[in-house]
Amino acid sequence: MTTTIRATYDRPFGFLALHRHSRLVLAAGWVTDPEPYREDEEDY
Repeated sequence: MTTTIRATYDRPFGFLALHRHSRLVLAAGWVTDPEPYREDEEDY
């Protein structure tokens, strides 16, 4: 089963990657200056 989510982040944001069963944080970060997405680039 695959879930696809699309979102736009145009301001600073933080993120966490969690292990679902133990709720252990595997990675965390903060993006203060996201680069704009170029609409003309092909999917890779």
